[in-house]
Amino acid sequence: MNGVPAWVLEVSPTISLAVGQFEVAHMVDQMCLTPVVQAPEHCKYVTIWNNRIVPIFNIAQWLSANNHIENLTDKQSDHYRIIAILTYKLEDGKLAYGGIPLSKAPVLEKISNNQQCELPTDTEKWKKIAISCFRSQNDQIVPILDVQSLFKNRQSL
Repeated sequence: MNGVPAWVLEVSPTISLAVGQFEVAHMVDQMCLTPVVQAPEHCKYVTIWNNRIVPIFNIAQWLSANNHIENLTDKQSDHYRIIAILTYKLEDGKLAYGGIPLSKAPVLEKISNNQQCELPTDTEKWKKIAISCFRSQNDQIVPILDVQSLFKNRQSL
């Protein structure tokens, strides 16, 4: 199939999302996290990666809060098996980084315009962090993440 490569990232057994092939800077396993005092539950950890402090945003936790999307515990783990380190550009052109925990290893999939579909309707939150959506090869709805919106505008989420 012709198309553009994108990483499909499973953030929980029932929620997947995609990012562009070059928006994934690194996949890290067995990463230690440091809690941030008084931060919201979905973004209460940071880690050190390549001598940088990287915020960790638990998308599954954030989506499920007050929405009952799935039965997640109220508290997120302080350790994840896999974290995707994502990259995005700031206004000044510099690169910035953020991490999201994954429930399994990512898959590189080619996507094309004929796979486009509407964002999931289970929560309005997708509109804040997704730029589009497609149906995967196994007919799953997969939002395409706007990485900059997720990390740059954390306070407004």
